[in-house]
Amino acid sequence: MLEIAKNYRYFRVVFVAPAWKEIYQQDQIRTEPFDEACQIHNMIIHTYHELENQLVELPLATVSERVEFIQQYLTKLMMSLSRRKFFRRSAVHAAGIASIPMILSATLPQKKEKKKDQSSIFPNGGTVLFQGDSITDAGREKEKQLPNDARSFGNGYALMAGASLLEKLADKTLTIYNRGISGNKVYQLRDRWHADCLDLQPDVLSILIGVNDYWHKRNGNYDGTPEVYESDFRALIQHTREVLPNVKLVICEPFSVPGGTAIGDGWMDEFAPYQKAAKNIADQFDTFYVPYQQIFEEALKHAPAAYWCPDGVHPSMAGAQLMANAWLKVVK
Repeated sequence: MLEIAKNYRYFRVVFVAPAWKEIYQQDQIRTEPFDEACQIHNMIIHTYHELENQLVELPLATVSERVEFIQQYLTKLMMSLSRRKFFRRSAVHAAGIASIPMILSATLPQKKEKKKDQSSIFPNGGTVLFQGDSITDAGREKEKQLPNDARSFGNGYALMAGASLLEKLADKTLTIYNRGISGNKVYQLRDRWHADCLDLQPDVLSILIGVNDYWHKRNGNYDGTPEVYESDFRALIQHTREVLPNVKLVICEPFSVPGGTAIGDGWMDEFAPYQKAAKNIADQFDTFYVPYQQIFEEALKHAPAAYWCPDGVHPSMAGAQLMANAWLKVVK
């Protein structure tokens, strides 16, 4: 019983009201005389010590003074625990952020073959469009949907990548949009493609789509397949190339981070065909390709999933920064 109590304790700190003869009174519940009550009290204290609790004795004071004592003690205790937790998290944070260049070097090595001509990727006065699902959406406002506006970009990788482009390429006066919408699958991109892509006439179009095509099927809310995903995605890209023949395409690999809270049994194997389909389309249309799955798996060597992408689907701030840096390295 003692071992169970040690392993499943409620809280280690125990506040103890000491025996106080001057105010002790017997009643229907407290029937023992003071000396006998002291013996019971001492046995309780001994048991707490055996359970390795930390005992804090209350002062001989009024009820309100004791309440104030407990509140002050708990405040100091929580501040101490928060500082320790903060320093532990800070160490992980520093290590994670510092590791981003190493992660990208390991997953996006410099190629020996001649690169694509990048002089015209971002033309003067050009338009850049980020498209996708909730990972791209990242909580953006959707009423005004302004270009180059932080509120219209949410708080994800698109904001970080877009901000970097505007800062590094200020002389090009780029116009950058985010039109990602949470929950979208490929067919939903198609349904809004005219207004949310073609009408904007992007010079550079980045698409990250696919996790919902699998996730919603897994949850029983969609009957699509990897084949449907690939067919719909291919048709969307083909149509885009026909209408915008000079558009530079960036296809981002849909990803899942092992260890995330939403990633259940079988997820990674079942999701792989969707990732393969995205790569097939990138190869077929000779687009830029951001291998996010490989990037996040490399990132896990430096910090856990909870740091980069807690649920395995939606990146944290650090995960969004990793994504933005990877995107920029691929296209620049």
